[in-house]
Amino acid sequence: MCGNSLIGLMRVDENIYNKHQGSDMFKKSYSQLIQEREAAIRAFKSFEGDREVLQSKRKRLTG
Repeated sequence: MCGNSLIGLMRVDENIYNKHQGSDMFKKSYSQLIQEREAAIRAFKSFEGDREVLQSKRKRLTG
């Protein structure tokens, strides 16, 4: 595996995660977080261009 080998190897129960977050309307649900992460990974993998922009995208993925 390239990059962060822990992506996709962690098991999270979506219902427990969402329950733990409470009813705060500003916190994202687990499925929203996963959708954003998947979109960021796709954008990173398909990127061709400036190295600084690539590093910026990588930083967003790793948090």
